[in-house]
Amino acid sequence: MVGIRNKVLLPSIYQDKILFFGYLAALLFFFLSLILTIISFSQLPPEIPIFYSAKNQILASKNFIWLMPAIIGANLSVNFTVSKTFFLENYFFKRVTVLTSAVVSFLIFWSEFQIISLF
Repeated sequence: MVGIRNKVLLPSIYQDKILFFGYLAALLFFFLSLILTIISFSQLPPEIPIFYSAKNQILASKNFIWLMPAIIGANLSVNFTVSKTFFLENYFFKRVTVLTSAVVSFLIFWSEFQIISLF
């Protein structure tokens, strides 16, 4: 049963360009966020702002920058699991979850980039 499910699911990912590029974009932003965090972590000050555009800066330890890739990874894991488990034949909801993952990944990556670019 599991083999049949995988054979039905995998071709649909590669045949549907929206799903394929949604997965690709979400994973790209995850890895970019991870690489950005690794490269810039040693250059950050001990405290960084949580929100880059807030007038009243709330500062946190620079270790909290690791939450950005972790949130993206958790979002990807949950949305991809839900997409593959519950929406096997419902392509609309599968596309919505994948595209939502891509948009959320981009927004979190952009926020991380803005915070790091302050320094």
